[in-house]
Amino acid sequence: GAHAATAGPFIFMEFAELMAHHAELAGDVERTARYATLAGHRHRRVFDAEEAIRWYERALAASKDLPRTMTTLLVSEIAHSRGEALEQLGRFEEARADYEHALSIARSTGRGWLEARVLAALAHILWLQGLYIEAQAMLPSALEAARAAGMQDLEARLLYTAGALAWGQGDLPNANASHRDADELPVERA
Repeated sequence: GAHAATAGPFIFMEFAELMAHHAELAGDVERTARYATLAGHRHRRVFDAEEAIRWYERALAASKDLPRTMTTLLVSEIAHSRGEALEQLGRFEEARADYEHALSIARSTGRGWLEARVLAALAHILWLQGLYIEAQAMLPSALEAARAAGMQDLEARLLYTAGALAWGQGDLPNANASHRDADELPVERA
């Protein structure tokens, strides 16, 4: 009790698998979905992508039994997070499908911060796939969404991606300008 209250939010991640199991046994699908999501985050954080994907799929299965109003953001988070785990494994097409699913949810709910995160992930994965034209086409809307949401850390990553895209196409002046712009952003560190 008292230890968990002072240990911060990450304490729940460390016990997420156990908590998801107990919630599942109790028939609490909401907590099962949430704790399975946290378990997926924990495994993704330590680059155990296969196990993370298994937990995200378990979370998605549990969320199907919840009312849509309770699951919209959770399902978007799970899809985005599973996309990141798939990206770690080089399964880019599957990751892209998850990101596109998360993007449709973000747009339908009007969550600008979520749309910015997902657009950035899509631009990045397109770059990884060597789809430079598609990635460049996505960058303006991703940058606009990040700026509108006040997400300077995301804006910096997008400017880095823009620079990497320019570099990959031999456009060194724009690559250097994008990287310089990213470096000049006042980004708070956690």
